Amino acid sequence: MKSKRLLLSIFMTWTLSSCTFFKEMIFSDEQEVSTEQTNDDNVIEEPVPDDTETKKDPQPEPEPQVEPKDNEPVVPVDPVDAPVYYDITFRNYDNSILCVAPTLEGQLPVYKGKEPVRPSSNYEKYNFAGWNPTVTVATANRDYVAKFVTVDVTFTVSFYMDDKKTLIYSNDYKYGQMPTIPNDPVKNETASTIYAFKGWNKKVVAVTGDDQYYAVFTSTTKQYRVTFYDDDEQTVLQTGLWDYGSTPKYNQSTPVKQSSASANYKFKGWNKTITKVTSDQEYVAVYESNTKTYKIRFLNEDGSTLQEGDYEYGVMPSCPEPKKEATENTAYTFAGWEPSITAVNCDRDYKAKFKETVRTYTVKFLNYDGKELKTTTCSYGKSPTYDGQTPTRPTTSSGGLITSYSFVGWHTNKDISSGEAYKTLPEIKEEPQPFYAIYKASYNYEISLKYKNYTMDVRRTVTLLDSKYSAVKEDITWTISNPNVLFISDKMGTIVPLGNGTALITAKFPNGVTHACTIEIVTVKLGKRDDNKTWSDEGTVEGWEKSFFNYSSENDKLTHKMEYKPGNVEWSSPYASNLSFEHYCTESWAKDFPQYHKYCVKYVKKVSKTVDTTISVKIKGSGNTSEQYLVFNIKLKK
Repeated sequence: MKSKRLLLSIFMTWTLSSCTFFKEMIFSDEQEVSTEQTNDDNVIEEPVPDDTETKKDPQPEPEPQVEPKDNEPVVPVDPVDAPVYYDITFRNYDNSILCVAPTLEGQLPVYKGKEPVRPSSNYEKYNFAGWNPTVTVATANRDYVAKFVTVDVTFTVSFYMDDKKTLIYSNDYKYGQMPTIPNDPVKNETASTIYAFKGWNKKVVAVTGDDQYYAVFTSTTKQYRVTFYDDDEQTVLQTGLWDYGSTPKYNQSTPVKQSSASANYKFKGWNKTITKVTSDQEYVAVYESNTKTYKIRFLNEDGSTLQEGDYEYGVMPSCPEPKKEATENTAYTFAGWEPSITAVNCDRDYKAKFKETVRTYTVKFLNYDGKELKTTTCSYGKSPTYDGQTPTRPTTSSGGLITSYSFVGWHTNKDISSGEAYKTLPEIKEEPQPFYAIYKASYNYEISLKYKNYTMDVRRTVTLLDSKYSAVKEDITWTISNPNVLFISDKMGTIVPLGNGTALITAKFPNGVTHACTIEIVTVKLGKRDDNKTWSDEGTVEGWEKSFFNYSSENDKLTHKMEYKPGNVEWSSPYASNLSFEHYCTESWAKDFPQYHKYCVKYVKKVSKTVDTTISVKIKGSGNTSEQYLVFNIKLKK
């Protein structure tokens, strides 16, 4: 048989209680085409008798007419191969049709309608419980009837507090049952109100449906106890109940407090402001106290009044300590009051007491530097005695002055002169000041002059005393054997020449020691001078240093007549290209000694052969001074 395709379309629609079924099949000689089923809300009602099963004879259906395609022959369908469907009817409890579901033979019928329902009564309701009989695979037309189970109908009855929100009790009851009434509810009291249960908002009756009952309460203002106490917080002056929000009042006579030894009392009020009642309250009486005063007298040993006055109760009275004059051998020390002072609680007299003691004093002996040498005691009116080692003070040396010390006695003033030291220590009649060791100073000198013999230019000055001895310069006496030659300008022995000559200078010290120096004053002449210098090494610094002075005495003042600045000096030499003439006075030196300068010659370039030559130096004149010359003979070695 040739392979031909046969399309068979069968459309069947049953409309029963909103059920619809659609079926399309495609057949060929090789395979079966898929099938779809749908339900429709508009079902066709067909009367189907209850509990009947009619088997449909599988007769071949008439061959559907299919429009052939172009040039394609029509092939008839074999009735034996067509599928078989059965009408499956689903019915409600009252036998009404819910749905008819055409079902392929051998398939399990499926109900696709809404869940069956059965109306409830006041007493019962019905819950769907499946089908009768139990649904099985389709083998013939069949009816299935909905099954229901009976459930008793109940209603919820609830009891609420008066706020209609707080649930007290709730339960389900059958129709006509009497609900259980819960125990009387309790409503919490507030700060201001107390509540009592009155009943329910309506009469409780048999159940006919869901119902709610609400509690009803009566309210009364809450009362609190207010108590007024005396200031001991125990004695009740008044007590009673007062409504919340009311202001209590003290209705008794004004509280009174008995006077005590210390004070009188007057009622002032209560410990806090009386306010509206919101809770139990307590008020305590407050009294204003006026402290009592008593007369207190302090008497001396002889009964005379030292001090008296009024003192408040409880105060501790006081009086400055009295004194009793000491006798020559006896001192009196205040020993307190009779009786002992206590806090004031009545009028009272106190009398001074004194203790007798032999009068002694502590005496300290100190060295010049404040260090303690000895401590002893001394009776009143006696002179203290020092029995320690003789005090000493070390010798000192400063600036050539040697100072040694010898102990001469004592004094309360450590800076007193040695001649004022006590020969005998004074009698002690009061607390003494410390006694200081007093010393006599002896001086010696460790000094020498710079020179014993010295020759100097008339245009120069020189100081004989080294600066380290400046501390003793005031102690020196200078003498000059020939005052026409020089004079001493200061205490340091600075010599100022006056002219050529020789003089003996003597320095005398307070201890009688003398030092002498012979000074010769000369005039240095300027002119030709042979130094016979031989220089052979290039760069070697050689030279000389000279001083040029020209002083004159004019009203005892030293005046510079020449300025020897670098610009005032000229020099020349046949071998000037081989030499360097330099001035090298430092700035500080030039400032302090403008008349004193240094010069040097450097051999800076080698000569081809050793030669003897000269260097001429010309110093320009200044003021009344003429030009001066120096000539130096030197040898330059190749």
